Amino acid sequence: MFDNDFSRMDFEEVYERVSRMRRALERKYRPLELDVEHKTAKFKGSSADAYITTLDSCTCADWANNGRDITKPCKHMYRLAHELHLCDL
Repeated sequence: MFDNDFSRMDFEEVYERVSRMRRALERKYRPLELDVEHKTAKFKGSSADAYITTLDSCTCADWANNGRDITKPCKHMYRLAHELHLCDL
């Protein structure tokens, strides 16, 4: 039997992930460059430097602030996965 124990669910974490996914689709998060073969992309950064993004890392502050935890992708990582047709956002 499937156990639906919502008392153990971290709704704040769920909200944060959904929010990142939605923001990833915004026009301003369209990649500057996309390398399909190597599964990498460059995104416009908040300064002059571009963010270098792979499916398991990013040079943005959000990724660094989340402890570079692969279970908490940043919006650039979500957008890269979307651009590579690995997920539908």
